[in-house]
Amino acid sequence: DRGARPMPELGGQTLREALATLAPLGVSVKVHGRGLVKEQTPPPGEVVNPETVVRLTLAGAAPR
Repeated sequence: DRGARPMPELGGQTLREALATLAPLGVSVKVHGRGLVKEQTPPPGEVVNPETVVRLTLAGAAPR
């Protein structure tokens, strides 16, 4: 499948880090909450492609 790659582990990353990690995959991202990534869909290792919508749930305080 063209552009298919495994979903990276994003847990514990800031939103900025997670978006930078996802940028090369060309996926759409929906974000809920603030802080660090606590949950992600699809899970790490699942194959994603540019049509995939990644959902990130953030919680807690982001480090300063």
